[in-house]
Amino acid sequence: MPTKGRLRPSINDHMLVNNNYRYLWFVHFKVHDVFFPNQKVLGLSVGLSLSLFLSLSLSLSLSLSLSLSLSLSLSLSLSLYIYIYIYIYIYIYIYIYIYIHIYICIYIYIWCNASAIKPFPYRQSRNFHYRKSYAPVRNGGPIVLKSVILY
Repeated sequence: MPTKGRLRPSINDHMLVNNNYRYLWFVHFKVHDVFFPNQKVLGLSVGLSLSLFLSLSLSLSLSLSLSLSLSLSLSLSLSLYIYIYIYIYIYIYIYIYIYIHIYICIYIYIWCNASAIKPFPYRQSRNFHYRKSYAPVRNGGPIVLKSVILY
């Protein structure tokens, strides 16, 4: 029960704020379901990329130590260039994937929840229908997100 005169936020207000975060993760996993329909495929791809990244870093350090200890022959320098190229390619791929993932999550959160962020205190009964819609079109967001959320 809120206090007299709404001096502090009630339990319902905190529940509405938590629903914003739940909605963000709902959209997040819906987007993941589009690209990775099976969770085993997602885990397998992440595990394979991490293991490949670690094995390439280990092989790069071994090849660097071998090339420094031995004289640089043609085969060692060629394998060294190949390892450096693959290592840099995978490093840039993981770096770009993580940052694009973070930016997409922030973008979805801002467009879908900009209408729901309001300062305390407020009445739940007045804003209930406004908060229930979460339509990205209402505050200028992309229309594509509405189809992703609904389907």
